[in-house]
Amino acid sequence: MNITVKLAALSLSVAASAASTEEVTRDALPSLLAQCQQQREAKIAPLRAQAIETCINEKRKDPSYCENYYRTYGNAKRRSNGTMMPGMFWDLPVCERALAAEKYFKKYPSRGVFSP
Repeated sequence: MNITVKLAALSLSVAASAASTEEVTRDALPSLLAQCQQQREAKIAPLRAQAIETCINEKRKDPSYCENYYRTYGNAKRRSNGTMMPGMFWDLPVCERALAAEKYFKKYPSRGVFSP
């Protein structure tokens, strides 16, 4: 591998890490959380549609029942033993950053900027 390729790879990795370590202000947190929800919903929607289709076609259930049953597919839910099953796709980078900032602002209410 020549030096040019190594430098290009290094600069890309530095740029990617810089983008993920941007400061988050208290005022910007709601929009960051909204971005997280949008990205999660974009990933969950096809899976939800597939679950509804499977319910209708393979389980022979009423379409309105299936749509109602799977309307919260992908969200956190309580298990029968009382523990919580986490929602899907909270591991997206924007979500991790938003949750870390939210946790930080709850822990330090007087601070206005979160920098990972």
